[in-house]
Parts: sequence; structure tokens; C-alpha cells
Amino acid sequence: MARLEELGLVNRRVSTADRRTREAIITRKGKAATDAVDVAREEIALTLFMGWSHRDFDELVRLMRMLARRLNETPGGQVE
Repeated sequence: MARLEELGLVNRRVSTADRRTREAIITRKGKAATDAVDVAREEIALTLFMGWSHRDFDELVRLMRMLARRLNETPGGQVE
């Protein structure tokens, strides 16, 4: 967190709800950085799945959701 603050990506302040904790607030520079990551991630995904049919992509999404549900249902994400 300290490094993100040094880079100007977040500001930290004492929480108004609980003065024992500090909140990290994203700065304009931090928002611009996350927006750039989102664009890059979308470009990578488009390249990776180029040529896939909608049916194949939908099946991948369905299976990934099934996996995520299973991991969330087990303590520590460990499958027995």
C-alpha cells in the first residue's frame, strides 16, 4: 500500500467510521492506471478468443462459473 501511495495511485486517510483503521482512496492517476489495465486486459482477451464460436465461449464461461462456485463452497477452496 505504501508503494501505491508513493506512486500517487492512492491516498490513505483515517477512516471516519473507525478511527483505528485507514482507508485507501484511489486517485485520478490511480483510476487512469486501472482503466489502462482494463483496456489491455480486454485486448488480450479478444486476441486469445479470436476464432472461438459464441457457443464455445459461452461454454467456457459456464464451466468457469461452475468451478468458481465449487471453490467458494469448499473451506479454503480445497476440493476433497
